[in-house]
Amino acid sequence: MLGAGNYSSAVEMVSALFLENCAVVHKPHPLNKATDLIWEKVFEPLVEYQALSFCDPDSGTSLTTDKRVSKIYFTGGASTAKKIAENTDIPIVSECGGNNPFFIVPPDRDWTADEIHHQSMVIATMIKFNGGAVCGRPQTFVTSKHWKQRREFLDALKNALVNETPATPSYYPNSTKVFEEFKNAYPDAEVLQCVEDKDNRKSDILFIEDIAQDSYAVTHEAFTLVVDEVALDVPATIKEYLPIAVKFANKKLLGTLTCCIIIDDDTLKNNKALVDASITFLQYGAIGVNTMPPFMFLNPYLTWGGNEEGKDIVSGHGNFGNLLNYQNVEKSISFSDFTSAGHMKSVNTDAWFKLSKNYAEYTANPKFVNLVPMAMSLMKNNIKKKNF
Repeated sequence: MLGAGNYSSAVEMVSALFLENCAVVHKPHPLNKATDLIWEKVFEPLVEYQALSFCDPDSGTSLTTDKRVSKIYFTGGASTAKKIAENTDIPIVSECGGNNPFFIVPPDRDWTADEIHHQSMVIATMIKFNGGAVCGRPQTFVTSKHWKQRREFLDALKNALVNETPATPSYYPNSTKVFEEFKNAYPDAEVLQCVEDKDNRKSDILFIEDIAQDSYAVTHEAFTLVVDEVALDVPATIKEYLPIAVKFANKKLLGTLTCCIIIDDDTLKNNKALVDASITFLQYGAIGVNTMPPFMFLNPYLTWGGNEEGKDIVSGHGNFGNLLNYQNVEKSISFSDFTSAGHMKSVNTDAWFKLSKNYAEYTANPKFVNLVPMAMSLMKNNIKKKNF
């Protein structure tokens, strides 16, 4: 088990131990060496039973070439996954990220100002989450160039990023280098400075509008505070837009990990068959309809992984999660209302951290006694005013 650098999770360990009946050796990413000490304490009975053990971050080569190993779980970059695959015959389950599109579907009716603000806040929260070091974060917004509310939406999103959500500085190795590479590719792109942290360049967000379909950002994953927009030159109707947007994502964008369809409830109801067909054709392992993809990763019943079996590794082969052990899973799909009260918005840092704590407690022990505090903290988080 070769752990990720952007988070410390027991999902893979639990899957291998309890769903596949395997003994597990866990190697942490160097950034998360200290957290393995916590997991070792949590799983102490399994360690004593010799079903689970932990090793140093520099043990990767010896682990992946050990003849006793029957399967490798890996979270990280595609280049590393390929190197592992080239040097071993052991089956690999890999999760490697990609460029995740958010399809902003032209509506059958105008979005209200409140709806635009709601979407901008939810999306801005995900853009900034963990300093942009999230595999399922939004990177490329796919819009219609002729949508009459396109400018209003983009401006609302920029305002949410600058003024209405807390700064979350990037920290992941090479984040500054990647930011500059995108900036050099798009010298006219706007650099947004968060009001909370104006003097910290690591909190800046690169916002790139109306890029070409074959340009740098389309074929590169940022994994930091960079977002871009591809404005398709198609009529602003769902029937004209969605088939072309799906084709663009499947053919042009890097990776197959996850995507999100942002669509109002009325337009979805009026065009359910078209949306269902688009979900079928989208070559992604996790598809959210008004659901932020990272929360699909947090749902143990769903799967998380690329949709590219038999192809070259980009977003990865196989998947994590799948608590009910379904076989031959191609993709997981999650629906949410357009302006659901369950959408998470980071506005007040105290309320956000309280919600995170209660969410963790409910996840660890999903009983009614923990559901009520989580629901209450979610409501408070969504109504509290900013404290920065």
